[in-house]
Amino acid sequence: MPAGKFIMSALKKMSSEKIIRLGEWFVPTVGNTIWSITTKHGIGASKFFTLSEEVVRDWGLPQDCLAKAITSARFVETFTFMRGDWERLRSEGRRVYMFMCHKPKSQLPKAVQDYINWGEAECRVRSGVACSETTVCKKRAETRELHGWYDLGGFIPTPIMAIRYPKYHPQFFLVDTPLATYHGIITLIPKVRIRFYNWVFDPSEYEGIISEVNNNVELDEVEVRALLAYLNSSLVWYLLEQNSRRTGDGALVLDINTLKGLPLLNVKAINEGRVEELARLFDELEEKARRLASS
Repeated sequence: MPAGKFIMSALKKMSSEKIIRLGEWFVPTVGNTIWSITTKHGIGASKFFTLSEEVVRDWGLPQDCLAKAITSARFVETFTFMRGDWERLRSEGRRVYMFMCHKPKSQLPKAVQDYINWGEAECRVRSGVACSETTVCKKRAETRELHGWYDLGGFIPTPIMAIRYPKYHPQFFLVDTPLATYHGIITLIPKVRIRFYNWVFDPSEYEGIISEVNNNVELDEVEVRALLAYLNSSLVWYLLEQNSRRTGDGALVLDINTLKGLPLLNVKAINEGRVEELARLFDELEEKARRLASS
């Protein structure tokens, strides 16, 4: 029996209570802005939307029009992205904010209006088109729920993300603080409650955006780490290799439809000790990855 059929056969024989589909607990999306979640489009005009602290200071932009963010997949070197990683990148002058103003332009401070005007008149993408005139930004300007091309609608935080173009090994990673991100990162938006370190994700707060919310399930940080151990396993990588598309050079591209149907370990239905062991294995994976990244 070919390896793929053998693996799928083995999964089918497992108790249906112990294996669910990823889409039962999570909504895979490209990025986690409201715009990206509802349309499956990237943000467009990244030169306008991603900012360093120096740019924020030069324009005098207020914090309530900014979101702390992962703006490049290259910033994620291991299997976690912690608040300390974000702070280090900020101190290095990297672009670690996303412009996030969900208000009509007329209600924004002058500094913010000036920045938006710059995006319309002077900011250019590589093709030479004004940021506001890119295809994605023009689509956003026509969206009734948003206030203009500059409005991403806010974002939904999640502790589980993945590199969208992982090439030759999986890289699902843990995020320990609410961060926005862009289309180069796949985010797993929870349909279930997650009690994670010092914050609680409650999907019912986003019922207008997330469908089929399941408040009967609550995951803690140990269970999240166990899921990440599973998602970074060779088994999951094999399943993704069989079902995902590839770039011209053969590297894997994560596909949100494939991820929805991915078999996922039901950590609520297996022995607590096994869950803790998986969480410990994830910690070991991260420790080794950090050691290699710093060498």
